[in-house]
Amino acid sequence: MDTKIQLSWMAICLFLTLPGATKHASCPVELNPPRVVVRYGDSVSVNCTTSTDPEGMGWEVTFGGIGLQGNVNFVTWTVESLMDWTIEPKCYINPQNGSQCTEILPVILYKTPDSVSISPLSHSGPMMEGKEYQLQCDIQNIAPLQNLVVRWYKGNETIETQTFNDSTKKPVNMSSTLTLTHRRYEDEVEYRCEAELDLGPEEPKPTALSSKPLHVTVYCKSFCFLLGVGGIKGLFNGLRDYSIPHTIFYQSDYTTGGAHKTDHATQLTPTH
Repeated sequence: MDTKIQLSWMAICLFLTLPGATKHASCPVELNPPRVVVRYGDSVSVNCTTSTDPEGMGWEVTFGGIGLQGNVNFVTWTVESLMDWTIEPKCYINPQNGSQCTEILPVILYKTPDSVSISPLSHSGPMMEGKEYQLQCDIQNIAPLQNLVVRWYKGNETIETQTFNDSTKKPVNMSSTLTLTHRRYEDEVEYRCEAELDLGPEEPKPTALSSKPLHVTVYCKSFCFLLGVGGIKGLFNGLRDYSIPHTIFYQSDYTTGGAHKTDHATQLTPTH
């Protein structure tokens, strides 16, 4: 192959493989901090700096905007009380040669919930073992939704965690639902739910807000009792799903002076 043709192909290949050969340079500004997480109503301040010598620079924003400033290499955006949920600040720069470019400041404006409460869904009174029920956790006036984490607790154990894939930025009321089935002999069970905003590992960690505990009484399907020898003594623990208590009978053994109990189960017809 001709030497000139070889050199031409090498030049074309080199041009095509050079990093960024077909890309425009990014806007030569630096934001400090590069993103902000602000509680609703708090103040915020961000510097926009350039290492170039521009004709001018400024901030384009709905609150606290700064018009074109000449002969400067930094501008500071400051707001005493940030309350715009959809705010999108942009630092812009007008180079000596070339068109204007901008850098957007990511902003997360957050609000912790006013209240968190828990209640049974479409049910009242005791619950029966083996049957499916639902509990609802209501979170009032929280933002942003995509950062919300809801945790469900049974006693001190976390049994479910829920997150939300929703880009809504303004405060909303949100509900989380837990489906549960109780096991036999879970006489008394305590549930609660907790709402927390996860704003990132390096960001402020707002205090999680928990509901008051919900105490649930669980009834069983059958009437079970323990039977011994001799006289009978009854101990009432509350019969599940029946109008009379769940009864465990204990027997005193008069021949030995001790107490004996024998497992025996029978079926009792409900009274309702």
